[in-house]
Amino acid sequence: MKKDNREIVLSANKIVHTFNNGEIQTPVLKGVNLKIHKGEFVSIMGPSGSGKSTLLYILSGLLTPTEGEVKILGQDIFMLNNRKISDFRRKSIGFVFQFYNLVQNLTVKENILLPLIMDGKSTKDYEKRLQETLEIVGLTDKQDFYSTQLSGGQQQRVAIARSIINKPKIIFADEPIGNLDSVTGNAVMELFRSICKEEEITIFQVTHSRESALYGHRIVNMKDGVIDSEEIVECRGNNVK
Repeated sequence: MKKDNREIVLSANKIVHTFNNGEIQTPVLKGVNLKIHKGEFVSIMGPSGSGKSTLLYILSGLLTPTEGEVKILGQDIFMLNNRKISDFRRKSIGFVFQFYNLVQNLTVKENILLPLIMDGKSTKDYEKRLQETLEIVGLTDKQDFYSTQLSGGQQQRVAIARSIINKPKIIFADEPIGNLDSVTGNAVMELFRSICKEEEITIFQVTHSRESALYGHRIVNMKDGVIDSEEIVECRGNNVK
């Protein structure tokens, strides 16, 4: 078998997670192993209760597993203290959620720059990157608008722009088109596919939509807290009209 020499951005080893509710223990993840490479677009699918969202929260460092190891860029993230893991997320990880999470009293530009402000960086030093990012998501003419003046699709584009402004190594997206109609959702997925290719950012998304998953390179199917199967797909933009 040919050796895969691609850089591993994320690896998960024997991830177990159990939710405790008093005396009741509910196993959610039962020994998940996963490797994701640089520039790969991976979609996690599965029925409700399969553990896919819990896996995303653990892989991104938002939730500590009951057992197991997660490495991002070679760093075992759960060996870091809370402050260091928070710093690591700000510098290396981008997030996109179903409900945009924009600050309504900030403009598009200000929302996009939030990660830099929270990291104590001078936004003036990132003006060029800001304009590049606005162009990538197609919102150059909307940068001084407020989120309440935007459509759902435009708001999700702002959220995506915010997630890539500091050039993260990986983006975690939880049902990123769950609130969008099919046409707008497809446009957002095309944007993700382009960012993955042109910016060389690894993307890990959780989705219920197989159509959405087909925009990526690999689909991982979960069932009852374990990886049930995997399939390699060609990017939808290359093979689906």
